[in-house]
Amino acid sequence: MATYIGFSTNPKFKNFKATDFDLALEDLLNHFNIRIGEKLMNPEFGCVVWDVLFENFTDDVRAEIIENIGQIIDSEPRLNLVSINVDEYDQGLQIDLELQYVNSPLATSLSVFFDQNSDQIYVAG
Repeated sequence: MATYIGFSTNPKFKNFKATDFDLALEDLLNHFNIRIGEKLMNPEFGCVVWDVLFENFTDDVRAEIIENIGQIIDSEPRLNLVSINVDEYDQGLQIDLELQYVNSPLATSLSVFFDQNSDQIYVAG
């Protein structure tokens, strides 16, 4: 199995170096922080949640978010999506994910919070 090495500005990584599963998660969370249309030369790239954060949370909105998050995770070759759940909370949307690192027993559960009062996600898990 290949070892992935990358650069991270996240202070939890000493010497700014992240590898393998941690790097894949960091890349995924970076993708969630980008609104659709923000990436230069790639207007389709990004996370739809920012565009629907202030809309009424209908079944159609939930389905759109689940489809977009699934596509984002599918575009990440190092991760497999095990499960996804999207719920409202007082100030935004919570996305609960179960992810597995490809060809490995490593897995994690994450809760990603998109808050209406912030321009960054909050992650628990």
